[in-house]
This record gives sequence, C-alpha cells and structure tokens, in this order.
Amino acid sequence: MQREKFLVMVQDENETVTQHSVTIHHQDMLRGELELSRNGVPDTAKMNLVTAWCWAGLTRQGDYTKSFAHFRDMECVGLEDDGSETVDPTQPVTPGDSG
Repeated sequence: MQREKFLVMVQDENETVTQHSVTIHHQDMLRGELELSRNGVPDTAKMNLVTAWCWAGLTRQGDYTKSFAHFRDMECVGLEDDGSETVDPTQPVTPGDSG
C-alpha cells in the first residue's frame, strides 16, 4: 500500500516560512474532505483535496493547530509532491504517527 507524501510550506504571522513533511493517512483524507464540505469548498479539484489532506496531516502530527480556513487562506504558501512510501496495512498506526 502506498501513502502520498508532501512538503508543505507554512508562513506564520512574522512571515517566517517553515517546511514540514507530511505523509497522508486515510483518516487525513476523511478529515480533510469533511473540512472542505464544512467550509463550502468543492472537493472536485485536486488542489483543494491536497490542501485539506495536508492540513489534516499536519494537525494529526501536531505541526499545525489553527483552522483549515486559516491554513488555506493565510498560512499555506506552498505544497510540493514528495513521492510516496510503502506501508504495511496490517500494522497498527499510532495516533499522531507521521509514518
């Protein structure tokens, strides 16, 4: 099983940009898609989906604590595909695990 990975550039209120690595889990996809629906954002565009998935993944990892709307509109300044990783779907995943 493959999980997509992304590099996410986040700019804070001091205009400092920090790069984060996130591996997208199934629960990130679900949470991200629920946030899109809550915010009235169509889930038909890949960029909307990836942005929501990355927000959910960063939140799960503890790397981002603000709302999806704030992330989308103010602080997410770049997303870059970072390939994928192979995982064993029979192994348990620890909540907050970045792998």
